[in-house]
Amino acid sequence: RDYKVTGVQTCALPILLRLPFRAWGATLVISAHDKNYQRHIIDGLNYITVGTGSNTSDPLATPIAGYQNGRTGTAGYLKLTTTEFHITTAHIGIDGTVFDEFVIYP
Repeated sequence: RDYKVTGVQTCALPILLRLPFRAWGATLVISAHDKNYQRHIIDGLNYITVGTGSNTSDPLATPIAGYQNGRTGTAGYLKLTTTEFHITTAHIGIDGTVFDEFVIYP
């Protein structure tokens, strides 16, 4: 079942729900459902939607506050590289293209 909140697709629900991810110690919230890639930063917390594991894609929703980057039409995966000091994220297309490489410092 899809839930729409004022025209924003389900990928934004973790953001719109305003759950206390930061209080729970989160630096990054990863979700999936919509068949695209999106990255947001809201109140200093990073949200990534990565639903690009199939050969179909959804259009990107109208950007909400905090929108940083998005990609649709390219299947791929989220690569996470972690150290004790930071997390590097990147969306890697099945064709090998690197998209939206980004470093998060806790």
